Amino acid sequence: MGIAIESDAGQERARAVRMPRIGRRLTWVLLGLELLGTVLLGLGWMWTGDFRESSLAAVLFAWVLFMARTCVFQIGLGLAVILVLLCVLRAWRVVLGLLPGLALCVWANAQVLMPTEAPPIAGESLRAMSFNVLAINREDDQILAQIREQDPDLLVVQECTTRRHDLIVAELGESYPHIQRATWQPWIGISVFSKRELLGGVKALQGHGRPAARFDILVDDRAIAVWAIHPPHPVLPRHVRVGRHQFADLLAQVRQTPGPKMILGDCNWGTTSPQAAVLASEGFADAFSLGGSGRGETYAFRGWRRLVPGFRIDHVYLSEELTCERAWNGLPAGSDHRPVVAEIGWR
Repeated sequence: MGIAIESDAGQERARAVRMPRIGRRLTWVLLGLELLGTVLLGLGWMWTGDFRESSLAAVLFAWVLFMARTCVFQIGLGLAVILVLLCVLRAWRVVLGLLPGLALCVWANAQVLMPTEAPPIAGESLRAMSFNVLAINREDDQILAQIREQDPDLLVVQECTTRRHDLIVAELGESYPHIQRATWQPWIGISVFSKRELLGGVKALQGHGRPAARFDILVDDRAIAVWAIHPPHPVLPRHVRVGRHQFADLLAQVRQTPGPKMILGDCNWGTTSPQAAVLASEGFADAFSLGGSGRGETYAFRGWRRLVPGFRIDHVYLSEELTCERAWNGLPAGSDHRPVVAEIGWR
């Protein structure tokens, strides 16, 4: 009996010794993961890479950094929750290791959420609206209601099937006398509906991936060069590569085009992405950052994804000759995207 008691006591002592060791190991593992995450976030802000790179390793590396930058709000929110739990558990070492990554997330989000004072529009304004209507859905009434409510002068619709294009023409064609399409498959593409003349019509710019719609539109008798785009969703390496190539094509076209410019559409990149940073370095401003408020998330609003803080991946970008007095999102109805609407004009 005495031997059994001593044996049990020895097991308890051994377990008591092992538990702190396990805790220390877990602490170092968590600190290592936090350091790796912070390094990835930091790299994401310092590196944009060559958008024409095609090797699998380069594309995967670019995708990891792209996702780190795109999800920086969600990552920061998760780190804040973990920080609170760690403080309750008094795991102070892990808390200290968490702070650099959390500080980087706060700084990155502050760059987007800080209000920007935009100069007022000098003269006539143009109301532009971009709306991805989700090709597979059948909520035609809600889509038409959104368009009627916002009443844009220029409407760009992504994932617009032939059936839905014909429906919008039948229901709203009298309001939009200038209508054209740029298809990337025979039955689907980008449709452009305008109350104002599209100078020279709409050109479907072929290249890598889906074609962009390119046209000019007049505001106060001055032409603005417009690109309506919809690169592929970056879910697979092939899509990431094609999307980066398409952005490189767009950038080359923009640099070769003189004068005021506007880029709008379902861009499939976020406000903190490398693509957004490159456009900012080229003198473009996000209309929502100029005239909107809050995060302005436009995706995703269906299924389980609506339970997660969304992303702003639908944009209206303006060159430095243009400004935006007011920008807003439509309702999360008729699609898994909310439309983005911007009242733009000359500075």
